[in-house]
Amino acid sequence: MGDILLGNQTLQFHCWIEIGNPTSRDRWVIDLTCDQYELLSDRAFVCDRHSTLAELGIEYKALIRLSAREIRHDPVWHRTQLLAKGMTNWLAHRNRPTGL
Repeated sequence: MGDILLGNQTLQFHCWIEIGNPTSRDRWVIDLTCDQYELLSDRAFVCDRHSTLAELGIEYKALIRLSAREIRHDPVWHRTQLLAKGMTNWLAHRNRPTGL
């Protein structure tokens, strides 16, 4: 949880998922609710490397980090479960042989 820095604007109190080392510029940022903010409303979601977003002038600045174990007790747990289910379905469909 933290802020999104977008140019000279600060979008406060937001949640997203990061995958990878928290200090690595190569970590992934997944934000399913970025369209809550007018400045990001042109995006349905964000799924990109931190470094790529920084080059676009979008910086996700975490103030609080929860582990996979800790997030189970957070109100966003339900959304992470929906994401996991959707990704599982997408991958299963994507890897299905064509012509069957």
